[in-house]
Amino acid sequence: MLSLCPETDLMCPPTAERGDHRSRDVERFVLRRGLSVDDHNSPGLLMGDDGRLTVYYTAPHRARMHYRRMTGAEDVTRWESERTLPAKTPGDKGYTYPNPLHLRAERRTYLFWRGGEWWPAFSRRVAGGRWTAARTLLRIPGQRPYLKLHGDGERSIHIAYTEGNPGSFVNSLYYLRLADDALHRADGTRVAGLRDLPLAPSRGDRVYDARPSGVRAWVWDVAVRRDGRPAIVYILLADGEDPVYMYAHWDGASWQRHRIAGAGWQLGNYAPGISLDHADPSAICLSRKVDELCVVEHWRTADDGATWRHSRVDTGSPGGDALRPILPRGRPSERDVLWMQGRYLGFTDYRTDVRAHLSRS
Repeated sequence: MLSLCPETDLMCPPTAERGDHRSRDVERFVLRRGLSVDDHNSPGLLMGDDGRLTVYYTAPHRARMHYRRMTGAEDVTRWESERTLPAKTPGDKGYTYPNPLHLRAERRTYLFWRGGEWWPAFSRRVAGGRWTAARTLLRIPGQRPYLKLHGDGERSIHIAYTEGNPGSFVNSLYYLRLADDALHRADGTRVAGLRDLPLAPSRGDRVYDARPSGVRAWVWDVAVRRDGRPAIVYILLADGEDPVYMYAHWDGASWQRHRIAGAGWQLGNYAPGISLDHADPSAICLSRKVDELCVVEHWRTADDGATWRHSRVDTGSPGGDALRPILPRGRPSERDVLWMQGRYLGFTDYRTDVRAHLSRS
């Protein structure tokens, strides 16, 4: 298994780690030292078909985007020299949230990030290792769009997003699919080509409209079913109320939305966390407050979100809240889950470990 250094309130450099769950042996390699305590510094990971991992990270103070690649398959002890991304968008905010995806049909790696004006941006690494000029994807003056991405590995990247941070904007929820150098709605309608970028967020496929009620949305994850139809999990934030987890899916004609559960916990505009199984988005994993602590649960629907059944994940000794669960991609069972355990009070104030519950399949 490959993971990154657990988050603590100490200086924590990007660290590649490989552990043998049978012998409990662990190997580590420090990729970069001298980063500050800030969860915006979290790196992005891309595993190649050859078993070699590439790690993208920002340092120092998010002024540059760097990346390093393994020289051997799943060997965390050997890495190529650090490289710097040459592509950059205008503005003085630097780089945040690296998110790499590879499309085999294009033979290109896409790297998305939040750019110099706090707007989502991307560049593509093409044949020969050259990076294309950076493009701003979404533009809305004075706001910070948030997006989640799913690559099908072949031809398409699915994008779910909101206009801004729900603390400063009454967010609706939108969807776009990037394929064949153009952006499309869920019904296949072409919205714009890459030369037409950036887009106003409102040009996307509106999944949820916040304008009538004023109840804000914030996106958490997007994935695609085997039939190619997308699913999205998000939260709704009504003033004075706890967040509510929601599930949206495209039924071939329109977006259908269903309530999953209340989160029961809120830090600012944060919920404890929810993610989709990217191999089968009828399965999700979420954290919610039960009694005094946040716990991790598996949830599954057999009717596209209308009804759900769920079970608790054994997270071991309490040690604080269990937050931000993720279903690892490429694992053989939806029963596998990673999460953060401990105290989380803000993006620069946390003491958490990364824990795992892995099936025997």
